[in-house]
Amino acid sequence: MSIFAHIGAALTALMCFYGFAFPNRLAQRADIGLRLETPIALSEMRATYGAMVAIALAVIVTQSETFAMVLGIAWFGSFVGQAVSIVVDKSWSSHVATSSVGSLLMFVFLVPLA
Repeated sequence: MSIFAHIGAALTALMCFYGFAFPNRLAQRADIGLRLETPIALSEMRATYGAMVAIALAVIVTQSETFAMVLGIAWFGSFVGQAVSIVVDKSWSSHVATSSVGSLLMFVFLVPLA
């Protein structure tokens, strides 16, 4: 497995663990207008970030290129969702642009394109 896949998995685990452990802080500090006002909203946030942490840890523990590709494809799905939102929801902002580029970069790090 490439050093880039290791970096991508480690960054994913760290970033997503923060969202899993501190969903309210992430929502407030991300400056995206997200409010987690109900226990269900917190549960959904933790579930989403927890899934990404689990996949990232699977990459690190197993050293599996297959798991790395799964994580990369999840990041690509994030990129596609953001791109669709830019067009459909008119959600363009510097945050969305930065996040989209980050998602695409994680995809490239984790999925061998050769």
